[in-house]
Amino acid sequence: MSNAGETALWVWLSLVFGTANERMWQLSDSYDNVLDFCKAAARGAVEGMTANERQAAHTVKLSEARALIAKWAEKGVQTVGFGDEFYPKRLKWIPDPPPVLYVRGDISVLGSQTAIAIVGTRTPCEYSVSAMNMICSQLVEAGALVISGFEQGLDCEANKTALAAGGKTAAVCGRGILCKAPIDKLDEGIVGSGVLVSEFTDSNDYRAPTFGSRNRILCALADGVIFIECSDVSRGLDNAEKARALGRPIFALPPADITDRKFYGQRDLLRAGAVPIFGAYDVIRALKNSGKAEDMILPDIFENKKQTKNVSAKKKTKNTKKIKEKQAEDLHKSENSATIDMSGLSPRQQEICKALEKGELHMNLLAERLSLPVSVLINELMTLQIKKIIDELPGKRYRLKR
Repeated sequence: MSNAGETALWVWLSLVFGTANERMWQLSDSYDNVLDFCKAAARGAVEGMTANERQAAHTVKLSEARALIAKWAEKGVQTVGFGDEFYPKRLKWIPDPPPVLYVRGDISVLGSQTAIAIVGTRTPCEYSVSAMNMICSQLVEAGALVISGFEQGLDCEANKTALAAGGKTAAVCGRGILCKAPIDKLDEGIVGSGVLVSEFTDSNDYRAPTFGSRNRILCALADGVIFIECSDVSRGLDNAEKARALGRPIFALPPADITDRKFYGQRDLLRAGAVPIFGAYDVIRALKNSGKAEDMILPDIFENKKQTKNVSAKKKTKNTKKIKEKQAEDLHKSENSATIDMSGLSPRQQEICKALEKGELHMNLLAERLSLPVSVLINELMTLQIKKIIDELPGKRYRLKR
C-alpha cells in the first residue's frame, strides 16, 4: 500500500473514533496492522466498539478521508498519519498518540534538536516576560528548539522571541491547524522557520476538552518543560502532570513575589521538586547531567566563569576532569556488568539492562530509547523484576538491582 493510502486509513480512523481517543489504540492492540483493524472496524467486528462508533464506521467512507487530505493539501496543510515516515518518533511511545497530525511548515524540526516547551499564563507580568525573553534567547543560542502551546501570552511570546533570536520554533495548536495566532502573522513566522502542528482540522473556537489533548503532544515532543508564570489554579499545570507521566524534567522560574498568588503554581512546582532556573544554563546543565541535550552547548556567557590568564592550565584541568569522569563511568559500567548475569535473558531483556547501566530511567523514556511499544516494555520489565534483575522506583522509574 502506498504511503498516501495508509495515511487515508489513519484519517478514516480519526473520523470514526474522533481525535484524542485512547480507546482506539486499546481496541486496535490485537491487530497486526492498520489495514486489518480498519477492515474489522468497517464490518463492526471489533469487540468493544460503541454503537456510535459502529454507526460511524458503517457510514464514513474511505473516499471521504482521501477528499479531506486533498482539501487540506490545497490549503498548504500536510496530513501526516501515524505510520508515515515523518511522524514524530517521540509521539509513537505515548499511550494515546494522535492518529493524524495536520502540519504547516517543516515537521522534520521535531526530533532534530533538543526541544524545550515554554508554559505560562496568558496575562504575564513584566518580570515574567523579561525573564522568558532572556531564557528563550539563550536557549536558541545554545541550539534548542523552543515549543509552545500557541495561545495568547507567554506561549506566543516564546515563539516570537525564538524567531527574533534567529532560531527555529514550533507550536502545538489546541484548535484547528488554520487558526490565526494571537500575535499578527506569528503563525506565518513559525511556519517559515519551524512548524505548526495540530490534531484538529477545523477552526472552531477554543474548547476546554482540547486543552489536555494538546498538552500531551506538547510535553511528548519536549525534552523538558519550563513554567514561567502560573497560579495554583492555572490550567497550564496540566502540563506538569503530562510531563511527569512521560518522564520529562520540569523547570520553574522562581516567583517575583512569594506572596502573590499568581506565582503560587511555580511555588508548588518548586516544592514538588521542579528545578529552579535563573537562565538557560540551569536547563541545559540539568539535561546534560541526565544524559540529554548532547547537541546543545554551554557558552561562557552562561557559565559566568572568571577569565584567567593561564588558558593552557584551564584546558589541562578540564581534560583531567574529563579523564576522571570517563574512568568513573567505565568503572560504573564494569561494576554493573559484573553483577548481572545476562546469560538467561532474551535479547530484548539484555537491551533493557544495557540501557539501564548508566542509571535509572522512566518507563516512557526507556520505551523511546529502545523503540518499543509501552505495552511490550511493561511485560519485559515485569519479567526482569520477577528475575530480580531490576527494581521499580516511584514514578514508573526503573534501575538495575543493586
